Amino acid sequence: MDYSIKFRPIKPRSAHLIGKVERSRQTDLQEFYSTVDRCDPDLDDKLAQWQFRYNYFHPQSSLGGKTPIEFATRHCAKAPF
Repeated sequence: MDYSIKFRPIKPRSAHLIGKVERSRQTDLQEFYSTVDRCDPDLDDKLAQWQFRYNYFHPQSSLGGKTPIEFATRHCAKAPF
């Protein structure tokens, strides 16, 4: 609520939405969680560092070769708040 984000549960039989969630989870598991010890006390810091690198330096083909932050800043004026 602090960030004006609405929780919208995925409706049953909405495979097109579940696929997007599962793809995101697969990326997290392959690119981050497979490289760290989940019992590491610094896990939160490592996750924050990985998330920064992913969002700022990892181009996505689905975003036209842009990083997530480049895509978001280019389209932020279109996002309702």
